[in-house]
Amino acid sequence: MKLSLTVSHSWVLGQLLLAVGLLGPFIRPAELRAQQSRALLDASAGTATDERGVRASAVSLAPALVFAASPSTVLTVHANGTTFGAGRWVMGAGLGLSTHSRNARHFGLGLDAGAAGALSSYHTRIGAVSAAPVAELDVGTIRLYAGAQGALSVTLDSPVQTQSLPGAPAARQTRAVIGPLFGGELQVHDLRLAYREVRERVAGVTSTDRTLTLDHRWTLLQWNAGIGMRSSEGTRTTFGMAALRIPIIPALALTGSAAWYPANRVLGTEGGRSLRVGMQLGFAGGQPRPVKRFRAEGAPAPAPGYTRLLMHAPDAHHVEVAGDWNKWIPATATRAANGVWYADVALTPGTYRYGFRVDGRWEVPEDAVTVDDGYGGHSAVVQITSSQGE
Repeated sequence: MKLSLTVSHSWVLGQLLLAVGLLGPFIRPAELRAQQSRALLDASAGTATDERGVRASAVSLAPALVFAASPSTVLTVHANGTTFGAGRWVMGAGLGLSTHSRNARHFGLGLDAGAAGALSSYHTRIGAVSAAPVAELDVGTIRLYAGAQGALSVTLDSPVQTQSLPGAPAARQTRAVIGPLFGGELQVHDLRLAYREVRERVAGVTSTDRTLTLDHRWTLLQWNAGIGMRSSEGTRTTFGMAALRIPIIPALALTGSAAWYPANRVLGTEGGRSLRVGMQLGFAGGQPRPVKRFRAEGAPAPAPGYTRLLMHAPDAHHVEVAGDWNKWIPATATRAANGVWYADVALTPGTYRYGFRVDGRWEVPEDAVTVDDGYGGHSAVVQITSSQGE
């Protein structure tokens, strides 16, 4: 799992609702296929803007559960609670679904969807659902997609009850939006550049959001940053974010983030700024039993003293392997006749972490034993007790 950014303010429902959209580029099904579930707990403190545009100190707690229902489907259950100065607060919870399937060699369909609700100290209750179905083209290190994004929200503003207005009704407002969505990403080694554009029309006003993001994973840290522009009836507003994650031990990492964002027109909340530091705890659930043991058919047997590592990727164009033994410098793997890629490496007795980079994306074999990689994801593990083959 890769880094995600959650801005802490009363716009938390928007973050919950769009969690799949934010996490989608960082939580890839292939990176979760070797595990059944993962629990995360983010705690942070700093400054943030609430839903009425008031900036103050803020402390947040955000638990989440991530389930790998299949190699191509990820389910999330997430919550967020934030306290601001002067007794203000907001809390919310939601569900998310991200599923992507390849129907042909390079083509596929994807869906990111979510539902969430939030309650704040302003006596505001918000519920919302969203969905973004897309068609995808995946060629090597380039992924392109196009589709639509829709959302529906209901806001209830309850007035403060007084003796003169007992039982005053809540003001209700419903907003709906649907518009085209398209974008793409380029992955070169551990660096990914992505562009996303979405157009929406709310209350008779059309706006277009264009976002450019960049993320990179180094050995000791992981970062991502983005900048965007909203164009609406002759006006332009910029927004952006940056986040950093530094692992301390496999289950603990330090985090930091900064963001400035425009108003959420679907939810009716104000824009603002956020600056936070905190920590993230992560715990993996049980691992499923291997479904199938792959072999490199037609390949010669490994030489004495070499260990064969295998990756089933029949549609891949270029596969590399890297691990602890070579300081994670990728080396080219060889394709067998049955679409299994293999690499023979000379390993002395010991335990080694490793992974395969398939067309620029890191993955672990489906039948491999895995461990926490210190970045919120997993690495495959091989244990050598003596010279061996596969």
